[in-house]
Amino acid sequence: MQNHQRLIVLAPDLIQLAQASSCPNLSLLLSRGKSELQSEFEDFPSLLLSLMGLTNTHQQIPTAALELLASGSGESETWYCKASPCVMMPNREHLAIMQSRGFLFSEEEAHAFCDELNHYFDDLQLTFFFTDPNQWYCRSNTPIATPSVSPHQILNENIMPYMPQSSEKMQWRVILNEVQMFLHHSVTNQKRVQEGKPEINSLWFWGAGVLPSTYSVNIPKIYSDDLFVHGLAELGGAQTKSLNLKQLSTKIENYSDSLIYFSDPSQQADEVNWAEDLSQLDASFFASIVNAIKQNTVKELVLYFEPQRKFIIRKSDLKKFWKPKKQLKEFLLLP
Repeated sequence: MQNHQRLIVLAPDLIQLAQASSCPNLSLLLSRGKSELQSEFEDFPSLLLSLMGLTNTHQQIPTAALELLASGSGESETWYCKASPCVMMPNREHLAIMQSRGFLFSEEEAHAFCDELNHYFDDLQLTFFFTDPNQWYCRSNTPIATPSVSPHQILNENIMPYMPQSSEKMQWRVILNEVQMFLHHSVTNQKRVQEGKPEINSLWFWGAGVLPSTYSVNIPKIYSDDLFVHGLAELGGAQTKSLNLKQLSTKIENYSDSLIYFSDPSQQADEVNWAEDLSQLDASFFASIVNAIKQNTVKELVLYFEPQRKFIIRKSDLKKFWKPKKQLKEFLLLP
């Protein structure tokens, strides 16, 4: 990292959740700092690659392989993709993903679904497995063209523009149709419905590929609880540490010359608890950042809540007392 004592924080959707919490320190930082738009990044994975000094030469980022590397469950030259449970339904004149989270599978249910899937797709040599009951993956001896975006990124949108457009697109569509037929008759799915649990009617395959070659990242320390981020850092030789909201240290000097990545709360089952913790996070973490900037132990803070915009805060910015403190909702980018 070129700027000594620089701290980069990526927190997807934090502002949306923080509107219901008291976050005076975060509000102060954003109100006094400056913001810059950057249209070149469509999502946080692309932004992460850039911040780490990497250039994505792949058609899509191998999210599944990187997550499996971090969890110790993957093999270096094996093709993997994510197989995210979802609900697809007609939306006006097109098919759309209406739900991609909140299914809260038990370990027993995840095992049962994967056993059924593996039996059904044995002829195609597709193997389904999970590392967490709500994180499903697929392994194949032959690479398959899949979408590159997560289901959460395209909720309620027409899925057709995101479907593979290569000569292998028919293979993907055949598999997708087979998955939907399987789920319609799945014993495990029917049992969930009987128990009043949300049904799934499709899987969204994405984040496919094999691990890239090793590389060097330009950020020495990376803190996150996100498997994808840990995988990127591990492959690049950076020091990685887990990050937990309730255990986040208030000694902000420990995080100088680092990148902190908070997992996207909208993709987690505990989104409500995440929001409830934000007031505590503001009183400890962001309050410590304010003090560290004033004392010059952190010379520059860079905040990202959306990949298309960053906030930059330095000591001189905090002295701009004439700039009024704004409400957090005023910092949201308009769609």
